[in-house]
Amino acid sequence: MAVTIRDVAKLAGVSRSTVSRVINAKGEVDPQTAAKVWQAVKELEYHPNTSARALVRQRTDTIGLMLPDVTNPFYEKIIKGIEATTNAAGFNLTFYNTYEDLAGRRRMILSAIEGGKVDGLIIVGSHLGDKSTLLEMIARGLPISLIERSFSDPSIPCVVSDNKTGARLAVEHLLSLGHRRIGFITGNLHYQTAIERLEGYKETLSQHGIPIEDELIAFGDFEHKSGYEAMRQLLALPMPPTAVFASNDMMAIGAIQAIGEAGLSVPNDVAVVGYDDITFASMVHPQLTTIRQPLYEMGALAAQGLIERLKNGLETEPFKKFLPVELVVRKSCGA
Repeated sequence: MAVTIRDVAKLAGVSRSTVSRVINAKGEVDPQTAAKVWQAVKELEYHPNTSARALVRQRTDTIGLMLPDVTNPFYEKIIKGIEATTNAAGFNLTFYNTYEDLAGRRRMILSAIEGGKVDGLIIVGSHLGDKSTLLEMIARGLPISLIERSFSDPSIPCVVSDNKTGARLAVEHLLSLGHRRIGFITGNLHYQTAIERLEGYKETLSQHGIPIEDELIAFGDFEHKSGYEAMRQLLALPMPPTAVFASNDMMAIGAIQAIGEAGLSVPNDVAVVGYDDITFASMVHPQLTTIRQPLYEMGALAAQGLIERLKNGLETEPFKKFLPVELVVRKSCGA
């Protein structure tokens, strides 16, 4: 049975009109009361009729794009896919930096919603702490589309790639080259992508009868520096790994730097595999073997899903895209 505004009001202990004022940002409501309403919205996962609300909104023909860090080269191809699709559909694109903290940027987001600055948002990133903020956006009637994150509401367009298969391809490639002591550098484990790649690494080793050694798992945060520091940690082990799989290319490039500074060679002493296939992957020395995500297509599809939602409201069919990945063999593994 669908959750109604009556259910939210009952759980929050307020009237339906108060709930309506809170989620529509109409009139003054005591902050403590508003907090109770949003907590009830979160617990019940209440989603108001956004298509009806859209009828009274003034269209801006502008879509907002929220990125954790607009300067990160990982987002280059995603942005190009989004731009090409939004431009073709006659929409402008405006950028917002979340600085890895969507919840912390809540006020900026609400300003964009309440000020009618955008018709919808494309949100890139998979931080698990963002759920309440996403629910609040939905409750306020803002159409959204997600990249790198799945979401329970079937009406929210989501585009993700097959992270576990990507990790399997990376580890099996190293196994095929004779490596058995394979290190792993994680991404930030508050992110869905990082968790899935770690699970894929562990599952693949187990399937091949290789025990999981905690000392071979070093923790990174998707940034170059963390890959460098994690690799130094792995090299300091009494029995360092002969190969390393990093959860993204930037950390893999940092790992290559650390290996070189230790007086070792890639791939002769340590083989390295990255993830994403950003532009830099083919420019470093040695060129990086990596898992290619279809980044341009992910951006284009996320934009397409949001545009369809803006045009058709809730009549749009559920838009969930699960895209395949592929192994790109270069020189960093010696294959």
